[in-house]
Amino acid sequence: MSKLKEYKMYINGEWVGAENKKTFESLNPENNEPWAVVPEASAKDVDKAVRSAHEAFEEGGWSKLFPKERAKYLRSIASLLRENAELLGKYCRWLSFM
Repeated sequence: MSKLKEYKMYINGEWVGAENKKTFESLNPENNEPWAVVPEASAKDVDKAVRSAHEAFEEGGWSKLFPKERAKYLRSIASLLRENAELLGKYCRWLSFM
């Protein structure tokens, strides 16, 4: 079997592993075989991620938009995802073989 792809978490602008160094194998739902190793986030990691996201929300422009404007952006993103769903699915499947 080939080496499993190893992923990290994106917290506060950085790719990081779990502070406790724990990981687990993620299973491919198609065949129930491991396809990647991912960090097992601790409560400390989750707290850091939530604080970072909250700070980014407050300091960035997103929180200053009216809900109607945010909805417009989200609908646009959803539309692009729908339009490109097949391509995205093929790309994600291709990535799983790397």
